Amino acid sequence: MRSNTLDLFKEFWLIYLAGYVTLGAVILLVLASIDGQAVFLTFTLLLLFGVIFGLSVYLFESPPIFSHLYLFVESLIILVLANLHPELTLFFGVLFLPITSQAPLFLPFLQGFAWVFIHIAIAVIATYQTSSFIPWGEIGLSAGGYLGFAGFGATLRTSIKRQKESQALLEELQVAHSQLQQYTQQAEQLAVSEERNRLSRELHDSLGHRLTVAIVQLEGAKRLIPTEPDRAATIVDSMRTQLKDALGELRQTLTSLRAQSDDIPETADIKTAVSALVHTFENATGLPTHLSLDPNLPQLSPTHHTAVYRTVQESLTNIQRHAQASNAWVHIEQTNGHIEIQTTDDGVGFDGVIEDGRFGLRGLEERATQLGGNFHIQNNEPVGTKLTVRLPLKETSHE
Repeated sequence: MRSNTLDLFKEFWLIYLAGYVTLGAVILLVLASIDGQAVFLTFTLLLLFGVIFGLSVYLFESPPIFSHLYLFVESLIILVLANLHPELTLFFGVLFLPITSQAPLFLPFLQGFAWVFIHIAIAVIATYQTSSFIPWGEIGLSAGGYLGFAGFGATLRTSIKRQKESQALLEELQVAHSQLQQYTQQAEQLAVSEERNRLSRELHDSLGHRLTVAIVQLEGAKRLIPTEPDRAATIVDSMRTQLKDALGELRQTLTSLRAQSDDIPETADIKTAVSALVHTFENATGLPTHLSLDPNLPQLSPTHHTAVYRTVQESLTNIQRHAQASNAWVHIEQTNGHIEIQTTDDGVGFDGVIEDGRFGLRGLEERATQLGGNFHIQNNEPVGTKLTVRLPLKETSHE
């Protein structure tokens, strides 16, 4: 409370300085002009006026009723003093000036200026009672003084109101700035998380596929070494090529940590890329893989190209690892503004649950979702598993 009071005195110090200077001058003039028992009562009333005037600093943020009561009491004290000493009415009327400046300061505009005109009316009536006529010139000067003090009070109220609004706006801006910093940090964290997920998918889909094929080739070469060493050597050479390609893809993925996506070179069209992938897979694993490509497939964006290629790659890898299949089928077509990738096999089927650790299937689902598409895997009738990914050809990010 003490700190708030000091702040208010700092805002209103000029009004209180003018008020106490005026009150001091009136006390000196009045005490020099009167004597007898009326001196004590007059001095007491003037002192009471000064004390109440000082306490009025608490009224600025109080309900208007207290300000009305304050102005009424101060006005009543001035009227009592004027009745005690009618010949000094002009001196006591000067005390209206400081409280007139407070009326528009403490009260809303219309209520404050209503008190200003009340004080002017009191001054007119008091002057008429003492002079039996209305000195319009003096009244005009007094009214001008009252309105001038009132205008100062109204201006000060407006200034303080705008200062508080500016302070509130500043605080809101600081809060908004703090929230913006938090949102920026969250966005950065999400971007980092998304990049990690992307790299995880790339490593799993590319490196995982090639390592799976290499493992199958190693197992075949191991069985052939005693009886067909030449063929085993051919398989080992093929495996060596696969591993070199895997190493190249790993290096490319690591390079992408330092490069922008625009720096990635363009790849061949999707039909050529998928055909080469399926051919390599079939030769390496010995699993018959039947490829069906829509002849009207469009030229895909780099993002869609990667998604389609990785979908086929991961699907074949899963068939080799888990399906125990004798055949695999890959079908890609364009339908109604979408590109659909479907892989099937005649293996053991799918139990309906994507278990923890199946990063490949999770990655395919994430890719499809990010491009606004959908991912679905189910048992194929009568045997095996069917995996379907459907992507809109127009890129739509659903992050």
